[in-house]
Amino acid sequence: MVIEGIIRQVYKQMKNLKLTFSSSIAASLSVITITVITIWGELSSPFKAWLAGFTGHHWLTKSVLSLIVYFGGLAVFYLLPKNMGPKTIRRGLIFLIIITLAGSLAVFLFFVWHYVV
Repeated sequence: MVIEGIIRQVYKQMKNLKLTFSSSIAASLSVITITVITIWGELSSPFKAWLAGFTGHHWLTKSVLSLIVYFGGLAVFYLLPKNMGPKTIRRGLIFLIIITLAGSLAVFLFFVWHYVV
């Protein structure tokens, strides 16, 4: 009885670790997607109009795409067989932080260039 409880706790913890890792990778993919779409949309009026054609506004379409990429990536990475450990989780979270900072900087610098130059 006690051993079954311990096994359940370990299994639950492993599922949480895998969910954390999968979420960090999915969020990274979402950040990359939105960064690319934002810059592309500013460079191409037809692309921005195409985005707006789906939901009425290009930012709303980007939000929907972000959700699709995030939840799709979450499902894919959660279902892939991979052993999780603290180092794997840490790498996934560090990757997310780096991608988020890089994407934010890319959009910021693009708009500085776009409006100043």
